[in-house]
This record gives sequence, structure tokens and C-alpha cells, in this order.
Amino acid sequence: MFTRTIVGFDAPTDANPMEVQFGSPEARYRIDGFVGEGGMGEVFSGEDSLIKRPVAVKYLRSGHISNPAAVQQFWTEVLHAGLLDHPCVPPVHDVGIDKQGRPFYVMRLIRGRSLREILVASDPTSSELADAEWGLPRFLSSFVQVCGAVQFAHDSEILHLDIKPENIMIGEYGDVYLVDWGLSEPSTPSVKRGTRGTPAYMAPEQTKPNQPVSGVTDVFALGALLYELCTRRRAFSAETTSQTFELIRSGDYERGEAWERCPASLRDTIAQALDPNPTRRMASAKAMAAQVRDFLDGRRDRLRRLERARTDLRSAHEELDRARQSLELARTTKSSLDSSRPEAWASAEEKAAFWDQEDAYDQALEASELHRERALQHLLRALEDAPGNADVRQALAEIYLERLEHAEQLGDQFQRRFLETQLRALKLPDVDRILAGNGTLSISCEASSVVECSYSQLVERRRVLTATNPVVIASDHLQNIPISPGRYQLDATAAGRRSLIAPIRVDRCADVEMTLRLRTETEIGADFIQIPAGPFIMGGDDKTFKSHPRTLVQVEEFALARFPVTWEEYREFLQSIVDNQYDPAEAWMPHIPTKKEPVWDVHDGVVVYSEERRNWPIFCVTFDQAVGYCDWRSNRDGRRYRLPTDAEWEKAARGVDERIFPWGDRFDATFCKNADSTEGKSQPEDVGAYPVDESPYGVRDMAGGIREWCDSWFSEKDSFRLVRGGSWNFSSVGAHCAYRLGCAPNIAYPFIGFRLAHDFG
Repeated sequence: MFTRTIVGFDAPTDANPMEVQFGSPEARYRIDGFVGEGGMGEVFSGEDSLIKRPVAVKYLRSGHISNPAAVQQFWTEVLHAGLLDHPCVPPVHDVGIDKQGRPFYVMRLIRGRSLREILVASDPTSSELADAEWGLPRFLSSFVQVCGAVQFAHDSEILHLDIKPENIMIGEYGDVYLVDWGLSEPSTPSVKRGTRGTPAYMAPEQTKPNQPVSGVTDVFALGALLYELCTRRRAFSAETTSQTFELIRSGDYERGEAWERCPASLRDTIAQALDPNPTRRMASAKAMAAQVRDFLDGRRDRLRRLERARTDLRSAHEELDRARQSLELARTTKSSLDSSRPEAWASAEEKAAFWDQEDAYDQALEASELHRERALQHLLRALEDAPGNADVRQALAEIYLERLEHAEQLGDQFQRRFLETQLRALKLPDVDRILAGNGTLSISCEASSVVECSYSQLVERRRVLTATNPVVIASDHLQNIPISPGRYQLDATAAGRRSLIAPIRVDRCADVEMTLRLRTETEIGADFIQIPAGPFIMGGDDKTFKSHPRTLVQVEEFALARFPVTWEEYREFLQSIVDNQYDPAEAWMPHIPTKKEPVWDVHDGVVVYSEERRNWPIFCVTFDQAVGYCDWRSNRDGRRYRLPTDAEWEKAARGVDERIFPWGDRFDATFCKNADSTEGKSQPEDVGAYPVDESPYGVRDMAGGIREWCDSWFSEKDSFRLVRGGSWNFSSVGAHCAYRLGCAPNIAYPFIGFRLAHDFG
């Protein structure tokens, strides 16, 4: 795997854009041949060896590697091309640095020709074998698609600034792509730092340094492109660059015979786009495309456009159905992979079937994304043909909403704002309600005499989710409470009952129902935390070890110890054996936690150990010893104790809002006891020493301190019991709530202890 960290385009120009080494493309990509080159980059064709698809790999030229500005511009190109999820912008698949230190990125390989090549091949004045398939209507149709890509970029606050026939590719099947985002810039701030671009297509404001540029700067280039498509001549042509710039600044484009043969409505469109005054050009690429589309509409039968839209809409629904089927297959395959993963030392023959499943999983995911992309292409074409069709708009809204929910889950504010803009552009009658995404909260309490019930929004403060702005709910108005999407904490109090804290997750337009049973201190236990019944999202964390696939799991109500069992608590267990008050038929030796040096001893009938360990979590206990302690404690307290299950442990650690760590989504070594928490050699500390390491229910020390035996199998085939949680001698990987590990139950480990759970009933 490659490890990458890239500084964004808004970083200082003298910043080092690479903070860690990338993997080299040779590890994954086979380079076939040279495709083309630009001012700073070279493009090669190749193959992705992992999924066997053709790709294009673009490198920064070796001579520019030592130039921070060139490197920064290259990463700006990567960032902009990667952000633009549009059918006419080749998607970015990967990014890295090769063995020569050249930055590169991987994108879709476009098999086809540039618009420049097609213009030359289709010019009847330059060849008797002109390409007759490319007449004006087809050029204009492609031009409209280019305008769509430009408008998409502008809506995403990105300017292309180098639109020309050489940067427009036509695929083998007529697909259109706007490529080479090497000169692109964010639209804010809109100050050009130099006179970069291709002279014949540069707007007047581009020809002078430090002049503001905007969306209408690209509109000017589109005007020059449209001029060329209509006349087969360049709008501005002179012997020198400075002479070309003078023609551009004065708006003096060629008005010869070819111009006069151009249809009048298209001449008006071109003239407006090529106006030297930016304020007099049409306001957007979308507006320009609309004028060209109006021209085309006069040459086509409207009924044929509507029929094509219907066909695209049907095709889009079919592609979406295939996408859902492929995604379901991927989920099923992933679940099978997690349960059948071979050991690392297994032979290639033993791993062959597993590898086939892995390939099937990757193929299913890729197929799902491909079907969704095709559906989007169908719908965008349908929207062009039938912009007022409600069914097309609704289908597009569903795709955008799905992506919006995904962006919200990832915290991607840029994509969220962009998708909200796309949804508003559809002008659906209930768009404001859809974007607000408000849901409802309904609370049922089995306990009587509820004194107060309130909810607070969870907001990240200094990397910890913190309850803010509590809203008190009247006890007689607990149903259908309007609530916006987000993370919340519910606090409920009843007379004679312990207060209950429960996390809530409200998804977009979701109706959340919670049934709470407030219990007494005696029912719960002084050192235990009540975990309410209900579903939660388990797993889905691909940045830790052996996480479950993302699955909705129902967990019944239970109680979990606030802290792991300590040395002193375990000493009481051993003392009871010595006193023959428990299990008199056996000696205490089989129950002593093993360690290299002697720790435990009996002096005058009293079990003793190193006193500084009194409040440490117990460790070096086997699974069976942990179960033995549960049995002894059950007899002592008159309550049946046990170890928590896999799902119980994870729900108690992370609640219901898919947080990564007990306190939130971001890690800091000082938040929990781990190998990096203190300077020098790490060793265990008292339970509760790290107050931030607290779950949304109030359970402590689940991300660090000591790993814990659970009453579930990690691998029943290999007789490995499940271990959960982080530990004093491990890294941040173990602090993830979804982290899982398997260990032999008959072996005592210096990093494994346990905590108690019990059921109500």
C-alpha cells in the first residue's frame, strides 16, 4: 500500500508538498507507451496490475521536480481533477511519487482523438478524405458537453484557464472529456499570478499579469473554441504572441468569409463570449451552452429529444439496479472474506480460493461504481434533452442525495456544498426540506415519574465530542420531536432511578425511536454502566485491524463495568481461595496471573503483591482465569457476571454514531493509555488515569490501558478467543473501537485483562 500526505493547493508556495514518501508506480502500474506531453507533464499509457484495467499515468517532468512552484502546481492539477466528479472529466484513480522522485497521478485512459485532430481530419479544405461524420451539429453537441464540464468546475470553484481543442478528447464511443487541468486555479482568490495559457485562447484579463480572472475568463476561451468549430479557423491569429494579445484586447477577431457563413445566432453567441469587457460576456458556461442548445433545438425534432430522454431515464434506472445488486454482492463477499481469511503462513494453494473471493469483491465494488457513473451519464443527458422532466430530476436528486449523505458521513464540507448546489439547481418543489434533512425523535420511558429529559448536540471541541446547548423536553411531549441531522446526547432522569446518558444519531430525514428503561442503583450496580437496548453500526473501520464489515447490529440491554478489574479486586479473589471461603477443593496457584518474576505471595495467610499496582488493571490472566473470577464474583455478589460479547463491547465503546474512538473521531496519544502517552518506557497506570478515554455511555479505559478478553470467538476453528481494546504497550491502531484481536485462551499475556458484564432480569 502507498502512504500519502499532500499539502493542499492553498498551502504557502514554499511549503514542501510531500510530507512522507509515496510508493512508486512500478509497484502497481505497468507502463506501456508514451501518449503525449504538455508544458510540465508527460503522459503514458499503462495497466493497473491489481484490477487489470488500462490507465493513463501523468508525471511531472524530471526537470521540474526541484521547482517548488511547479510541484505545487502539479498537485493543484491533481487536486482539481480529483475533485471534479463529472462524466466529462477523467477520474483520478491514484497518486504518488516514482523511484525517480517524480510526482505522478493515475487517471482513466481515454482511447480516442483530440478535438484538434478531428478538426484537421474533418476540414474539407485541407483533405479530400475529410471525416464526413463530423459536421457542425456533432461539433456543437460535443461543445455543449464541454460547457457542462466547465460549468461543473465553476460550481466547484475551479477555473480551467486553458480550454482549447488540444485539451478536449473524444473517446471511441463519442464520449467527451475536458483534460489537462495543469493551469487550473481556484476561483477564489481570483487573481492571476502570471500570463499563463495558450495565447490564441486567452481572455484579455489573462494577457496581463496580476489581473483578476473568473468564470467568464473560461467563457472567453469557449467563445474562441466555438468560433473555430464553426469556421475551421482560429479567431485570433498573428505572427507573434504580443500581436495576438493586441487582437484579443481589442476584440479584433477575423471576420472573413468563413465567419459570414456561420449561422447568425451562433455569431451572436460567439461575439458576446469574445467581448474584451468581461462584464458584457454571458455570465456562465451554462448560459453559453443554453444558447448553442437553442440553436440545435431548431434543427432537431423535439419529440426525438424527449424519446431519447425517456430511453436514458430507463437506462439510468437499469444501471442503478445493477449498481445496487453489485454492492450487495460486494457486502456479502466481504462478510465471507472476514470469516474465511487464511493465516499468513498458509501456502499459495491454500490461499487461492480466498484470493478469488478478494478479486470478486474488488470487481463487485468497481462494477457498482461503474453502473452508478453510467446512470449519472444517462440522467445528465436526459436532463439536457428534457430539462423540465420531473422524473429525470427526481432520479438525479436521488443520486445527489446519496452522495450528499456519504459526504456528510465523511465530513467532506466541499462536496456537501457542491451537492447542495446541484440539488438546488434541480428546482424540486421540496428542495429546502430535503436539504434541511430534519427528522424526528420519539422517546418512550418505561420508568415512571420522569423528572427531566433533554438532548444536547455533540460538537467536536479540541478533538473531543462535547455535549452543547441542551434542550429540555417536556415529559408530556416526548413524541415526534423535530430534530436536525447530527450527533446528540440524551440525558434522562427519573425519581429513584439512576440518570441515563445515551448517544443518539439522527440521519437525514430519519425518524428515531428510543425506548429507555431507567433502573435503580441496585439493579445496575455501583461500579457498572447501563447500556440501553437498541441497534448500532458495528465495524466499518478500514483503518484498524480486523474490523467487522459495516453492519447494523441489535444489542439487548446489559450493564458493563466502568473499569477493568484491578489488581486489588483480583487479590480479593485469590484471598478468598486462601481463606477456603471459595473453591476449597483447589489451591490458589492455578488462579495466579503468570509473570516472569514472582509478584504474588502469601504472608501470614494474607495474599500480597507490589502495592503500587493496587489500582492497575489486572493482566497476565488467561481466558479461563477471567471466567473463574466471574464465577467467584457471581457467588460473592449474588448476581451473575460474565465477560461481554463482541457486539456488546463495541457498542459500549462507541455508541450509535459510528465514532472511531470512545471520545470522537480524532486521536491524540494523551487521550488514553498507550505506548505513546508518556515519555520514556511505557508501563501500566491506574485505571481511570485518562479521563478523556470515556465512551458516550460513561464506560472508561476502552481505548487504552489494557486489552480485554470477551466471551466471543475470534476464530473458533483455530480456538482463538476475541480480545478487544487498546493497551499500555500498543499504538493508536488498538485505540479504535472496531479493533479486534484473537489470542489463545490458555496463554497469559502482559497486555490482556478483562472487565465484567451482567444482564438485567
